[in-house]
Amino acid sequence: MLEANKKLNRRFPTNNEYVNNLLRRNWFQVRNSDAVYAIGEIEPKNGTVKGGTGWAVQMAIDNNKDVYVFDQSRLKWYRNRDHKWSEVTTPKLTPNFAGIGTREITQEGIQAIRNVYALTFKG
Repeated sequence: MLEANKKLNRRFPTNNEYVNNLLRRNWFQVRNSDAVYAIGEIEPKNGTVKGGTGWAVQMAIDNNKDVYVFDQSRLKWYRNRDHKWSEVTTPKLTPNFAGIGTREITQEGIQAIRNVYALTFKG
């Protein structure tokens, strides 16, 4: 979390213990996953993901996990490899994934999740 803190230029620990616990929970989800799938928005200026979702995404990137983000502003999926984002088609879930995202999910974000599940589990 401290490494993500530096890259995100944010503050950890915060003055809010509830928020600190949410960030700790994010780390445990990321740590035990083989890939992270997120719904959010990638900041064009610096390539970080906005809001609390950005913490989990950055921790996954810092730990060389596969990271996929559905950017709700661009309505596209992106994958982070070698600390660079590239547009990808709808990804398939891995066996031990972590799913995270914004509390402000849009209908497009919901549909993106449905599409991932449909692609992963199609018969």
